[in-house]
Amino acid sequence: CDFFHQCGFEVTGIEQHQISLDAAKQRFPHLNLIYDEGNLLDTLADNSFDIIIMKDVIHHVVAETDAQAFMRNVRRICKNLVIIIDPNPTWILKLSRKIIKHIDPECTPKQAIDLLCSNGFFLKKLFFSEVFAFPLSGGDVGPELIKSRSIMKLILKLDRFLKRALDCFGLSRFICWRYVVIAEKK
Repeated sequence: CDFFHQCGFEVTGIEQHQISLDAAKQRFPHLNLIYDEGNLLDTLADNSFDIIIMKDVIHHVVAETDAQAFMRNVRRICKNLVIIIDPNPTWILKLSRKIIKHIDPECTPKQAIDLLCSNGFFLKKLFFSEVFAFPLSGGDVGPELIKSRSIMKLILKLDRFLKRALDCFGLSRFICWRYVVIAEKK
């Protein structure tokens, strides 16, 4: 949210975990961050948002809620685009989660795309990202393994280079840690 705010966008962040919301509000007091107990989308006006970004959300929606009802609300409150950024459930991710004993639901890119398409969106783009930088950064639940900003910058450059190489061989979907789906409202 802060990145887009700094780019000049009007931003609203919605979070269902109070601890995460409290931490975000403390770190970014200038942002409009809202707690949602699960029914906030029902109360929002039609076409409230130009773009909806769901980062690390869709796998929880698919596993823990009525995904169709959720997506009907997303379609109703969205004017233009939905962007989904979610863990890519490859064997690498599954093995890593097993090692650190992190239990989390999964949603494949195909499941996310099917859910969007069945609710009035069409796929504009699907791509994969983060070859190895994500786990080195600590990801969402692990320890931060690289603390030096300069070393992390080098790792990110190498990560982007390797991702381009994987893209050339059509292997990104099998190796990368995340997928990104961009869908437009019909």
